Amino acid sequence: MISLVLMTSVLILIDPGFSLSSQSSEKSSVAQEQNTRFGGTYANLKPAQRRLVDELYRQYNELTKNNLNQVEDYNDLSLSVRTTFEAVTHALMTSKLTDENGRSLGTALDLVSYLETVHGKIPESRGDLQFRIYVALKPTALQTLENSREFKRGRDNTHYHKGYPINYRQQGGVPSIQISCSEDGQRADIDVDYRSSKFPAAVVNGHLKSANSDVRAGDNYDRHINRWSGFANWWKSIFGVPLKEEDLKDEEIVGKHGDIPPFPRAGKGKPWEAMYDFLNSWLVEQQPNQAVAYISPSAYACIDQVASDEKKKINPGLIPYYILEGMKKVNHSIGKPASLADVTQSIRPNDPALKLIDQPHNAEFEMFETPEDIAFDFECANRNDLPETGQTKKPKRKYGKYYGASLRLKTSETKGAMLLLLWTEESDYWKIVSWNVEPDKISGKNVPNTVNAQAGAEIKLDRITGDPGLIATVQGFFDEWFVKQNFDRAVGYFSSQCLPCLNLYIGQGENIARNWSEGRNMLMDGMKKVSNAVGRKSNFDEAIKSITPVHPLLKLVSHSQEEAFALVGAPNEIASSFECTNQIRDQGQGVKVARKVGRPAVYGNYYGAIFELRVGTPASVGFLWGREKGQWKIIAFSVDLP
Repeated sequence: MISLVLMTSVLILIDPGFSLSSQSSEKSSVAQEQNTRFGGTYANLKPAQRRLVDELYRQYNELTKNNLNQVEDYNDLSLSVRTTFEAVTHALMTSKLTDENGRSLGTALDLVSYLETVHGKIPESRGDLQFRIYVALKPTALQTLENSREFKRGRDNTHYHKGYPINYRQQGGVPSIQISCSEDGQRADIDVDYRSSKFPAAVVNGHLKSANSDVRAGDNYDRHINRWSGFANWWKSIFGVPLKEEDLKDEEIVGKHGDIPPFPRAGKGKPWEAMYDFLNSWLVEQQPNQAVAYISPSAYACIDQVASDEKKKINPGLIPYYILEGMKKVNHSIGKPASLADVTQSIRPNDPALKLIDQPHNAEFEMFETPEDIAFDFECANRNDLPETGQTKKPKRKYGKYYGASLRLKTSETKGAMLLLLWTEESDYWKIVSWNVEPDKISGKNVPNTVNAQAGAEIKLDRITGDPGLIATVQGFFDEWFVKQNFDRAVGYFSSQCLPCLNLYIGQGENIARNWSEGRNMLMDGMKKVSNAVGRKSNFDEAIKSITPVHPLLKLVSHSQEEAFALVGAPNEIASSFECTNQIRDQGQGVKVARKVGRPAVYGNYYGAIFELRVGTPASVGFLWGREKGQWKIIAFSVDLP
């Protein structure tokens, strides 16, 4: 499809605030979409979804003495909140549960008593706090999960999902639903995991965390409908305008347009004059060809990313026409407005670094000076660079070169996503050099939140004195890996017990290791790739950073390199669930790990080292250390996405 995604990439917009700072075949996707129902508005929610929204707003109004209308308010929620709610609840309602005899236990959504809140995109926060719903569970929910063939209890959450340590995972591989429950079984954090954790790719790939649970990212939509059919990608439109269902098809949209002019017609005036003409020529005059002239080739990196999400390779010379087709579909969806004010709404940024400009079109869009350092981060070509590796040099804070515009488009039925455009002068003309949907810090409505404050309470772990020999061994291992880069010695810290873990986290298309000799070589090669990603360091704390554990049964070990990695004492029970053979059972073979109830936890035999690389937003890594023939060895490891 010429897409709709395109619009999701032309403007930048964000969730609560704003700061610049399994695949299915194409035919299968089209066939399933014919049975889908257009989404994005309250009116098009399924009855079960609507009941959750109704009850949330009823509780919120009763608690706050407000009188919010759930129909109007839901339609105004940010794009990422609505896509998250609809994707997660759709997966739940289409996942049937059965017992060992095949008798129905209802659907996964039947486990939910009521909705507490929805988290869409939350800038500058951990991945396990984004793209998920928080719910109260029915009293029988955990027992139903235990009795079901479709969900199995896996190893407890140790450093993600704070307050929700009990982990149930849908079987059958990714994508899958993860239900993380509180210890009392009354509440849950539920998300969809669209990606799998691979070594070493996930350890160094900065895209994986943000893409893991966002249905809009990459090919996650295709993954979703391949497992849970009947869900439309209604959000894929330029500038975040929800399209009508008929606009999700590929046929030509007839509209006024001619050739794309070589220069924008109002590009030599003020930046807000160019912004106004860009929007007005596109949306009111319905001449998107005039609007495309404002888009600089510098912004084509944004389109490259969108096209990559759609598995397309576009001739660079044809990118303007790719944009044009998407803009025509928006025209078709919103109709013929009498004025720009009918289809755009100004959104004021709340980042003090963005200096607001008083200009004649403040009602339709805000305009502001943008410093060069923020503009640098915002440009599509720079978004994936990793400053920690020294590949790029960010400019200092300086004003006068860049201007931003923030707004959102709206239709008669609903408001679109919040947007941001970045402008600068090129060859004496004002041009759009970058865009995105949902910038990081623009004011916007949040879903009502009825989460019990106790769920987010700080978990204080006990501190213990660890085995001195173990501490020295762990530090020596990281020193060999990241400082000395003696990979032969570093891989010697691993036990052959890690072989099943290595095959569990193997990259797609790679052959499994048949024995430890092959596994050792594979592991060494992966460690070299990880080390190359961060570069050689004078101290390993420059390469890795600690992740705070959240499981209440873990005990923090005091040591001199706590900024680099967290070292925890793990009771035998938790350590057992991390052993490689049990990790494989948890990943879909249907064998439940035994849990001992009511017995005191035994410590001293196992320790865990938890960390992530200091590049981008990589997956976390956990090494389980145990004694083997009198020596401390890594006997298991895990690669975890939120």
